[in-house]
Amino acid sequence: MVILVISQVFCVISAFFTNKFLVFRTKGNYIVEFLKFSSFYMAYFVINVAAMPVLVEMVKVHPAVSQVFISIGIIITSYFWHSRVTFAKKKKKITN
Repeated sequence: MVILVISQVFCVISAFFTNKFLVFRTKGNYIVEFLKFSSFYMAYFVINVAAMPVLVEMVKVHPAVSQVFISIGIIITSYFWHSRVTFAKKKKKITN
């Protein structure tokens, strides 16, 4: 669990800059975007911390396999969250 916490912090910070500059290429506010970005991963971290013991201890799934399934969920949902919330392009208002 300690390794999970340490890796989570490192991965969120590096993933933020990768997504900001290489994937979505935004020029938005760093602080606002980072708070939106990290809130997504904080929620998944809580889910991960709760799900791992359940999957490993109760369902008897190997920890590595459990983490793979959790990671797949994170990968799929993160794109939709970041494209629609974190790095969403602001719509320009049309004035007449």
